[in-house]
Amino acid sequence: MIKKLLSISAALVMGLCLFCGCNDPEEIEDKPFYTLEEAYKYGWLSKNDLKSIAYYHNGGRKGNEGVMSKNYTPKPKTPEVLDDATTMAIKQAYYDVHTAKGYLPTITLDEVGFRYYGWYNGCAVIKIGYRNMPVSDVLVEEKVGGIKVSYSEDWVLSVWRQKEI
Repeated sequence: MIKKLLSISAALVMGLCLFCGCNDPEEIEDKPFYTLEEAYKYGWLSKNDLKSIAYYHNGGRKGNEGVMSKNYTPKPKTPEVLDDATTMAIKQAYYDVHTAKGYLPTITLDEVGFRYYGWYNGCAVIKIGYRNMPVSDVLVEEKVGGIKVSYSEDWVLSVWRQKEI
């Protein structure tokens, strides 16, 4: 009787896994840059990470007073500054992606720059562009995981994911 119950239970669990998609994990697109929403969805950024990013980017609790106390302290940026090899890898990836798609005017790699907002689970959160890039007056307010981040539509925050070797 116990063997029969165990067999039925095992069959039920396997059936539920098939119907729930347990055997069909979501495919993550392999690309160098992701949105905050994608990084949060894939589990690379936590809600606490998003709070720190917003704090650094927004210049404090601005827009997030309801989710950050007056005494809120963001996670320290570790590393404080990216090393030269990582900086060059990020700039090269941006340059390669955008020149391949024809998005960039004729610029050099030296004209690509970014602002760094921290390293989280193998990802650098940055705002990237190039020297003399046109800047729109249109402000975008994005809400990810209940955390607000505001920026011009041209200079969105990006998440660069370090390739696993």
